[in-house]
Amino acid sequence: RQKRQAERLAVQMAQEKLKAQRQAKMEQELQRQKRQAERLAVQMAQEKLKAQRQAKMEQELQRQKRQAERLAVQMAQEKLKEHARRDVEAKRQVELARERQVKALYQKGQDLYQQGAYEEAIEALEKIVLVDPRHPVAKAAERLIARAELKRFEQRLRASAALPPQARGAVVAELEQLLTQKRIELDAIFQHAKIAAEEGNHDLALKLLTSIRVQDPSDERARALMEQV
Repeated sequence: RQKRQAERLAVQMAQEKLKAQRQAKMEQELQRQKRQAERLAVQMAQEKLKAQRQAKMEQELQRQKRQAERLAVQMAQEKLKEHARRDVEAKRQVELARERQVKALYQKGQDLYQQGAYEEAIEALEKIVLVDPRHPVAKAAERLIARAELKRFEQRLRASAALPPQARGAVVAELEQLLTQKRIELDAIFQHAKIAAEEGNHDLALKLLTSIRVQDPSDERARALMEQV
């Protein structure tokens, strides 16, 4: 009996020992899983923090990029404004210089006309028409050129009066020939200007017509065609 009792006790003790071992293994496994879960949680937290930092960095980079783009656009606009301002100022300076040149030439032409230097007066006044044919002073210059041309012609006629009849006739014939040649030349230039205007080459047409008005301010054909162009 005691033997059987001892065997049962031994079996019971072995079972409890086995149960204790299993319990210990389960606790160890639980501890291992717990540590693994903690490491995983820490890793996930680190990755989440890293992702958040990365997202913040990307947001900051995008913000800086947008700021740089706005600054670049602003600088480009300011640069364009500065170029436009300089262009306006340059044009204004050119206009002022042209205005001073036109007025100086007209004054010079008037002075020379009053002094009887009609050839030099015509040269000075013709430059006005070439510099700015649309300037208001240009019309006055054209009228003064016409008067100077007449005065110059009269001068040569008076000078020829003091010559012997044969020489005087030669001078008059020369003047008439010059007038004829000039008219033929102006007619040819006008025809070229008319063709240029019909072909739409307005710049060339205006240049040719201006040349006619310089040489003969009273040419109404050139004036009318210039107004049409």
